[in-house]
Amino acid sequence: MKILLLLFPLPFLLPFLLGTTSAPPADSPPVQDSQEPGQEEEVGPLEERMLVLKRGMRALRRGLKDPEKDATNLEIVAGMAVAVGEGKLLTPPMLEGIPQEKKEGFLLEYRKSMVSMQMELLKLELALLGGDRDAAKAAYEVLKEMEDAGHERFTQDG
Repeated sequence: MKILLLLFPLPFLLPFLLGTTSAPPADSPPVQDSQEPGQEEEVGPLEERMLVLKRGMRALRRGLKDPEKDATNLEIVAGMAVAVGEGKLLTPPMLEGIPQEKKEGFLLEYRKSMVSMQMELLKLELALLGGDRDAAKAAYEVLKEMEDAGHERFTQDG
């Protein structure tokens, strides 16, 4: 049984390790383009990754209530982790408005916040793998707080 548990996350980790994403499960909703309804302007690469997080948080808010959805929740968390991993390497658009002498500190703070989000996503994944509903919900709440704080600090309309 322990061997099975160790091998269980492997299908979810392979796309991340290989730098690709896996196909969504057959019962998942069809993939939509990266723009939210009503959004008319093009989004940049960082915004695309943030939309993955936004959609993932929305899906997890509902999905964490149902243990039957844990396999789907694990895929969502893995996709979010990929988006954060890619996003932390991108430059936030609001960097243009930061004075030159503060840019380095701003980027460092941004990168640290993204690494913290990756760590919290790993906690959520471990909780789901272990069947610990309370820990999964707690990790989700921390992620929600991080999302709100990140928007406030790192977006122009935050």
